Amino acid sequence: MVKQIKKLIEQVNEEQINKREIEIQMLQAQINPHFLFNTLNTLKWTAVISQADSVAEGLGALAELMRNTILDKKELISIREEFKNIENYAVIQKIRYGASFNVEFVADEELLDCKILKFLLQPIVENSIIHGLEGIDRDMEILISCERKEEDIVIEVKDNGCGFDEDKIVKILEGEYKSKHQFSSIGIWNVNERIRLNFGDKYGLTIRSQPGKGTNVTITIPLIKNNE
Repeated sequence: MVKQIKKLIEQVNEEQINKREIEIQMLQAQINPHFLFNTLNTLKWTAVISQADSVAEGLGALAELMRNTILDKKELISIREEFKNIENYAVIQKIRYGASFNVEFVADEELLDCKILKFLLQPIVENSIIHGLEGIDRDMEILISCERKEEDIVIEVKDNGCGFDEDKIVKILEGEYKSKHQFSSIGIWNVNERIRLNFGDKYGLTIRSQPGKGTNVTITIPLIKNNE
C-alpha cells in the first residue's frame, strides 16, 4: 500500500509538472502574436515618420490581418470582415505589384453581416494576382460579388487575367497542380476542402477559365445569418 501511495504521489507530481509546462506553452503562444503585432505597429509608425508611405500602409495592413487571423480565434466571421481582410491583403500585394491590379466588391448590404469561413477568399485572390498577371500587358481587375440564392450564398471572384486551360482546373481542384507558385494552388484546394468538411459535399467551389480570357471562381456556402 505504501508503494502504491508513493507511486500515486509521483504520478500526480508528474501530471502537475506536465500541466504546468502546457500552461507555459499556452502563455508563450499568446505572447508571440502580441509581440509580433506590437512590433509591426512600431515599424509602421517608424515608416510614417520616415515618410515611407507605402511601407507604412503595408505594415498597417499586415498588422490588421494578423489581428484578424491569429489573435481572433473565430472560425466564422462576417462577409464584411472577410472583405476587409481582402482589402488589407491587396494593400500588401500592391507593394510588390504596384497599381497593376485593382479589387472591387459588390454585395447587398443585408448579406455583409452573414457568416463565412475566415480567410476563405484570400487564396483565390492570391491566385488571381500571382497567376493572372503573368504575361499580360494590361491592368487586371478583380471583381468579388456576393448574392443570395434561396438559402445559399454564392460568391464569385472574377478576374480578366491570363487564364488557364481545363487540365489545370482539374489538377488544382484535386490538389495536384504543380507550379513555381505551388502554395497558391494548394490554397484553392484547401478552400474547397474546408467548405465541404464544414458544410457538406453539396457546397464548394467551381472554376471556369480560358487562356487569355481570365478566370471565374464561384463559391457556394449556406446562408448563415449573424444571429444564427
